[in-house]
Amino acid sequence: LLNEANPSVVVVDTWRLLLGAKDENKSEVVVEGLKQLSKLRKDRPYLSIIIVHHLRKQNSDYQATLRTDPYSWIENVSGHHALVGHVDRCYGIEREADIVSSGDSLIVFGGVARNATSTCMILEADEETLLFEVAKTSDAFRAVLTVAEQQIYETAKGMRSFSFNELFKEYGKNKKGVASMLKKGVTQGVLEKAGGRYTCRAE
Repeated sequence: LLNEANPSVVVVDTWRLLLGAKDENKSEVVVEGLKQLSKLRKDRPYLSIIIVHHLRKQNSDYQATLRTDPYSWIENVSGHHALVGHVDRCYGIEREADIVSSGDSLIVFGGVARNATSTCMILEADEETLLFEVAKTSDAFRAVLTVAEQQIYETAKGMRSFSFNELFKEYGKNKKGVASMLKKGVTQGVLEKAGGRYTCRAE
């Protein structure tokens, strides 16, 4: 099938169905399944493989959310943790009750990658096309900020237009937090970037 279609992406939906009757809680079963998938890339080094999977039921006392604690959320993947340990990236999508807009919910997309910082964004769904787009609102942006990033954003709003170095110098600390806030701001459409400068969009 791969030889006929020559795809750039293969989606396995779902991982549990691919394993069949085997026990997904055994590391050797998980690793063997991943090895079989990896063989598909032997003559196709640029082939991307996306595995669709689910979470196990979380403890009712503490439930990690994808928005606030992506690492713990990913650890709740069903089956043996060898799956998470061997993939390059692990992203998820979750509906979360919106504290700001009562009765509504946030559609959170995010996760972790082996060689990149964790990412998180708020999406909105088109009921006609069933497609997701990044929500371009200040409320969606604020929902993905940490407490430190919120403080950095308040500093940024006061400056209105700035470079990375100017904002870092003004805020005075947390270079990683500045970089993360800027990335989230551009993604959610609250900040505009042109060259090396950022501009806060009016709320």
